[in-house]
Amino acid sequence: MKSLLLIVLLSCPIVQADSLTHMTALQGVDYMPLKSAVNGHQYHIYVQSPAPQAGDQQRYPVVYLLDGGNLFPMLAPYHHYLQTTEELSPVILVGISYGTTDWKKGNRRSTDFTLPADDRAHYGGAAAFHQMMTDELFPLIEQKYPTDSSRRILMGHSIGGQFALYAAQHQPHTFAGLIASNPAIHRNTAQFLQDPEPTSAQPRLFIMQADGDDERFKKPRKTWLEHWQRNPHHWIMKVMTVEGHHHMSSVPAAYRQGMLWLNNIFSQNTETQ
Repeated sequence: MKSLLLIVLLSCPIVQADSLTHMTALQGVDYMPLKSAVNGHQYHIYVQSPAPQAGDQQRYPVVYLLDGGNLFPMLAPYHHYLQTTEELSPVILVGISYGTTDWKKGNRRSTDFTLPADDRAHYGGAAAFHQMMTDELFPLIEQKYPTDSSRRILMGHSIGGQFALYAAQHQPHTFAGLIASNPAIHRNTAQFLQDPEPTSAQPRLFIMQADGDDERFKKPRKTWLEHWQRNPHHWIMKVMTVEGHHHMSSVPAAYRQGMLWLNNIFSQNTETQ
Protein backbone atom coordinates (compact mmCIF):
# COMPACT_ATOMS: atom_id res chain seq x y z
CA MET A 1 0.00 0.00 0.00
CA LYS A 2 2.81 2.40 0.89
CA SER A 3 4.52 1.69 -2.43
CA LEU A 4 1.28 2.37 -4.31
CA LEU A 5 0.75 5.64 -2.44
CA LEU A 6 4.31 6.73 -3.23
CA ILE A 7 3.79 5.98 -6.92
CA VAL A 8 0.56 8.05 -6.92
CA LEU A 9 2.27 10.99 -5.21
CA LEU A 10 5.25 10.91 -7.52
CA SER A 11 2.97 10.82 -10.54
CA CYS A 12 1.24 14.07 -9.54
CA PRO A 13 2.32 16.77 -11.97
CA ILE A 14 4.28 19.76 -10.70
CA VAL A 15 3.45 22.84 -12.71
CA GLN A 16 4.51 26.43 -12.31
CA ALA A 17 1.60 28.59 -11.17
CA ASP A 18 0.75 31.32 -13.67
CA SER A 19 -1.95 33.01 -11.55
CA LEU A 20 -2.88 33.73 -7.95
CA THR A 21 -6.30 32.13 -8.25
CA HIS A 22 -5.89 29.86 -5.23
CA MET A 23 -4.02 32.39 -3.07
CA THR A 24 -7.13 33.77 -1.40
CA ALA A 25 -5.41 36.73 0.28
CA LEU A 26 -3.83 37.74 -3.03
CA GLN A 27 -6.86 37.43 -5.24
CA GLY A 28 -7.75 40.45 -7.33
CA VAL A 29 -4.16 41.61 -7.68
CA ASP A 30 -3.48 43.66 -10.82
CA TYR A 31 -0.12 43.80 -12.58
CA MET A 32 1.22 46.65 -14.71
CA PRO A 33 4.73 47.07 -16.15
CA LEU A 34 6.16 50.58 -16.02
CA LYS A 35 9.22 51.64 -18.01
CA SER A 36 10.12 55.03 -16.61
CA ALA A 37 10.95 57.88 -18.97
CA VAL A 38 12.32 59.79 -15.98
CA ASN A 39 15.15 57.48 -14.93
CA GLY A 40 15.04 54.71 -17.54
CA HIS A 41 14.40 51.96 -15.00
CA GLN A 42 11.93 49.10 -15.45
CA TYR A 43 9.36 48.58 -12.68
CA HIS A 44 6.74 45.91 -12.07
CA ILE A 45 3.71 47.34 -10.31
CA TYR A 46 1.32 45.14 -8.31
CA VAL A 47 -1.94 46.54 -6.95
CA GLN A 48 -4.49 45.12 -4.55
CA SER A 49 -7.65 47.17 -4.22
CA PRO A 50 -10.82 46.63 -2.17
CA ALA A 51 -13.51 44.87 -4.17
CA PRO A 52 -15.88 47.47 -5.64
CA GLN A 53 -19.42 47.55 -4.28
CA ALA A 54 -22.43 48.71 -6.28
CA GLY A 55 -22.95 52.43 -5.75
CA ASP A 56 -19.88 52.70 -3.53
CA GLN A 57 -18.20 56.11 -3.86
CA GLN A 58 -15.62 55.54 -1.13
CA ARG A 59 -12.04 56.52 -1.81
CA TYR A 60 -9.16 54.76 -0.07
CA PRO A 61 -5.69 55.56 1.24
CA VAL A 62 -2.89 54.26 -0.99
CA VAL A 63 0.11 52.50 0.55
CA TYR A 64 3.16 52.41 -1.72
CA LEU A 65 5.51 49.56 -0.79
CA LEU A 66 9.15 49.90 -1.79
CA ASP A 67 10.95 46.61 -2.49
CA GLY A 68 7.53 45.41 -3.60
CA GLY A 69 8.86 42.11 -4.90
CA ASN A 70 9.39 41.12 -1.27
CA LEU A 71 7.11 43.40 0.74
CA PHE A 72 3.95 43.13 -1.37
CA PRO A 73 3.51 39.32 -1.11
CA MET A 74 4.40 39.59 2.58
CA LEU A 75 2.19 42.51 3.60
CA ALA A 76 -0.83 42.20 1.30
CA PRO A 77 -2.02 38.97 3.01
CA TYR A 78 -1.02 40.43 6.39
CA HIS A 79 -3.15 43.51 5.82
CA HIS A 80 -5.98 41.25 4.65
CA TYR A 81 -5.83 39.37 7.96
CA LEU A 82 -5.73 42.54 10.06
CA GLN A 83 -8.61 43.97 8.07
CA THR A 84 -10.85 40.95 8.74
CA THR A 85 -10.66 41.71 12.48
CA GLU A 86 -11.12 45.45 11.79
CA GLU A 87 -7.70 46.20 13.25
CA LEU A 88 -6.86 48.02 10.03
CA SER A 89 -9.12 49.73 7.50
CA PRO A 90 -9.21 48.88 3.78
CA VAL A 91 -6.47 50.43 1.65
CA ILE A 92 -5.11 50.21 -1.86
CA LEU A 93 -1.73 48.49 -1.73
CA VAL A 94 0.83 49.21 -4.45
CA GLY A 95 4.01 47.14 -4.66
CA ILE A 96 6.93 48.58 -6.64
CA SER A 97 9.11 45.68 -7.75
CA TYR A 98 12.21 45.33 -9.93
CA GLY A 99 11.44 41.72 -10.79
CA THR A 100 14.82 40.63 -9.45
CA THR A 101 17.00 40.93 -6.35
CA ASP A 102 20.16 41.11 -8.48
CA TRP A 103 21.47 44.56 -9.40
CA LYS A 104 23.13 43.04 -12.48
CA LYS A 105 19.68 42.07 -13.74
CA GLY A 106 17.95 45.36 -13.02
CA ASN A 107 17.42 45.83 -9.29
CA ARG A 108 18.17 49.54 -8.84
CA ARG A 109 17.13 50.02 -5.21
CA SER A 110 20.62 51.16 -4.17
CA THR A 111 20.30 54.02 -6.65
CA ASP A 112 16.58 54.78 -6.40
CA PHE A 113 16.27 54.94 -2.63
CA THR A 114 19.40 56.86 -1.72
CA LEU A 115 21.05 60.24 -1.44
CA PRO A 116 24.69 60.49 -2.61
CA ALA A 117 27.45 58.72 -0.66
CA ASP A 118 31.18 59.31 -1.02
CA ASP A 119 32.05 55.61 -1.22
CA ARG A 120 29.18 54.52 -3.50
CA ALA A 121 29.15 55.98 -7.00
CA HIS A 122 25.77 54.40 -7.78
CA TYR A 123 24.03 56.09 -4.83
CA GLY A 124 22.05 59.29 -5.29
CA GLY A 125 18.95 58.57 -7.37
CA ALA A 126 16.29 59.46 -4.78
CA ALA A 127 15.23 62.70 -6.47
CA ALA A 128 14.74 60.98 -9.84
CA PHE A 129 12.87 58.08 -8.20
CA HIS A 130 10.61 60.57 -6.44
CA GLN A 131 9.94 62.28 -9.76
CA MET A 132 9.11 58.91 -11.33
CA MET A 133 6.54 58.35 -8.61
CA THR A 134 4.91 61.77 -8.87
CA ASP A 135 5.01 62.11 -12.68
CA GLU A 136 4.36 58.51 -13.74
CA LEU A 137 3.26 56.15 -10.98
CA PHE A 138 0.78 58.33 -9.10
CA PRO A 139 -1.19 59.28 -12.25
CA LEU A 140 -1.25 55.62 -13.31
CA ILE A 141 -2.70 54.52 -9.96
CA GLU A 142 -4.98 57.47 -9.31
CA GLN A 143 -6.66 57.31 -12.72
CA LYS A 144 -7.45 53.61 -12.38
CA TYR A 145 -8.35 53.18 -8.70
CA PRO A 146 -10.59 55.03 -6.19
CA THR A 147 -7.70 56.65 -4.35
CA ASP A 148 -7.65 59.40 -1.76
CA SER A 149 -4.54 61.34 -2.76
CA SER A 150 -4.62 63.25 0.53
CA ARG A 151 -3.85 59.97 2.33
CA ARG A 152 -0.85 58.62 0.45
CA ILE A 153 1.43 56.44 2.57
CA LEU A 154 4.94 55.18 1.85
CA MET A 155 6.51 52.08 3.43
CA GLY A 156 10.24 51.51 3.07
CA HIS A 157 12.66 49.14 4.78
CA SER A 158 16.43 49.53 5.27
CA ILE A 159 17.59 51.81 2.44
CA GLY A 160 13.92 51.91 1.49
CA GLY A 161 13.58 53.49 4.93
CA GLN A 162 16.28 55.92 3.86
CA PHE A 163 14.01 57.02 1.03
CA ALA A 164 11.17 57.47 3.53
CA LEU A 165 13.38 59.84 5.56
CA TYR A 166 14.35 61.68 2.37
CA ALA A 167 10.70 62.09 1.35
CA ALA A 168 9.68 63.31 4.81
CA GLN A 169 12.52 65.81 4.97
CA HIS A 170 12.81 67.06 1.39
CA GLN A 171 9.54 66.13 -0.38
CA PRO A 172 7.09 66.72 2.49
CA HIS A 173 3.98 67.37 0.36
CA THR A 174 4.12 63.96 -1.33
CA PHE A 175 2.99 61.60 1.44
CA ALA A 176 0.68 62.21 4.37
CA GLY A 177 2.27 59.30 6.20
CA LEU A 178 5.55 57.43 5.97
CA ILE A 179 6.75 54.22 7.63
CA ALA A 180 10.50 53.72 7.87
CA SER A 181 11.50 50.24 8.99
CA ASN A 182 15.09 50.17 10.30
CA PRO A 183 16.12 53.06 8.03
CA ALA A 184 19.73 52.64 6.91
CA ILE A 185 21.68 55.89 6.46
CA HIS A 186 25.09 54.50 7.41
CA ARG A 187 26.86 55.60 4.21
CA ASN A 188 25.51 59.14 3.97
CA THR A 189 24.38 60.24 7.44
CA ALA A 190 25.52 63.84 6.94
CA GLN A 191 23.11 64.22 4.03
CA PHE A 192 20.21 63.71 6.45
CA LEU A 193 21.42 66.27 8.98
CA GLN A 194 21.05 69.21 6.60
CA ASP A 195 18.23 71.67 7.13
CA PRO A 196 15.35 71.14 4.68
CA GLU A 197 13.57 73.94 2.86
CA PRO A 198 10.85 75.73 4.87
CA THR A 199 7.41 74.20 4.31
CA SER A 200 3.89 74.27 5.67
CA ALA A 201 3.54 70.51 5.19
CA GLN A 202 3.59 68.24 8.23
CA PRO A 203 3.98 64.63 7.10
CA ARG A 204 3.67 61.93 9.75
CA LEU A 205 6.80 59.80 10.00
CA PHE A 206 6.78 56.48 11.88
CA ILE A 207 10.16 54.86 12.56
CA MET A 208 10.44 51.27 13.74
CA GLN A 209 13.76 50.06 15.14
CA ALA A 210 14.62 46.46 15.93
CA ASP A 211 16.52 46.05 19.18
CA GLY A 212 18.73 43.46 17.47
CA ASP A 213 19.53 45.60 14.45
CA ASP A 214 23.15 45.78 13.32
CA GLU A 215 25.22 48.48 15.04
CA ARG A 216 26.29 49.90 11.68
CA PHE A 217 22.64 50.86 11.15
CA LYS A 218 21.78 51.75 14.76
CA LYS A 219 24.56 54.27 15.41
CA PRO A 220 23.87 56.58 12.42
CA ARG A 221 20.14 56.38 13.11
CA LYS A 222 20.77 57.40 16.73
CA THR A 223 22.79 60.36 15.48
CA TRP A 224 19.90 61.35 13.20
CA LEU A 225 17.28 61.03 15.93
CA GLU A 226 19.29 63.01 18.47
CA HIS A 227 19.97 65.74 15.91
CA TRP A 228 16.30 66.28 15.08
CA GLN A 229 15.25 66.08 18.71
CA ARG A 230 17.43 69.15 19.28
CA ASN A 231 16.52 71.04 16.11
CA PRO A 232 13.19 72.28 14.70
CA HIS A 233 11.67 70.17 11.94
CA HIS A 234 8.40 70.04 10.05
CA TRP A 235 7.57 66.32 10.24
CA ILE A 236 5.61 64.80 13.11
CA MET A 237 7.46 61.73 14.29
CA LYS A 238 6.85 58.62 16.35
CA VAL A 239 9.69 56.19 17.09
CA MET A 240 9.16 52.67 18.38
CA THR A 241 11.60 49.86 19.21
CA VAL A 242 10.48 46.27 18.79
CA GLU A 243 12.13 43.62 20.96
CA GLY A 244 13.42 40.24 19.85
CA HIS A 245 13.91 41.20 16.20
CA HIS A 246 16.79 41.95 13.86
CA HIS A 247 17.15 44.03 10.71
CA MET A 248 14.91 41.91 8.47
CA SER A 249 12.44 40.23 10.81
CA SER A 250 10.78 43.38 12.14
CA VAL A 251 9.16 44.44 8.84
CA PRO A 252 5.61 43.16 9.62
CA ALA A 253 5.72 44.78 13.07
CA ALA A 254 6.79 48.07 11.50
CA TYR A 255 3.91 47.90 9.04
CA ARG A 256 1.28 47.06 11.66
CA GLN A 257 2.37 49.62 14.25
CA GLY A 258 2.92 52.30 11.62
CA MET A 259 -0.47 51.75 10.01
CA LEU A 260 -2.25 51.73 13.39
CA TRP A 261 -0.65 55.07 14.28
CA LEU A 262 -1.46 56.61 10.91
CA ASN A 263 -5.01 55.23 10.88
CA ASN A 264 -5.61 56.84 14.26
CA ILE A 265 -4.33 60.20 12.99
CA PHE A 266 -6.39 60.04 9.80
CA SER A 267 -9.51 59.15 11.81
CA GLN A 268 -8.97 62.09 14.16
CA ASN A 269 -8.50 64.47 11.22
CA THR A 270 -11.71 63.22 9.60
CA GLU A 271 -13.69 63.73 12.79
CA THR A 272 -12.51 67.33 13.17
CA GLN A 273 -13.29 68.34 9.57
